[in-house]
Amino acid sequence: VNGAAARLAQINDRIIIVAYGIIEKREEKKYKPKVVLLDEHNGIVEIRKL
Repeated sequence: VNGAAARLAQINDRIIIVAYGIIEKREEKKYKPKVVLLDEHNGIVEIRKL
């Protein structure tokens, strides 16, 4: 956590991480984003394809 939010974050807080990217228009239809859910030890619990 960076910037002003770093002052509010505490150890053991849960956070949401979002990543953005730029893709070519021709890749738009075949792009399949994923959501990865983790447990308290950062182990993968579930991977969802949107």
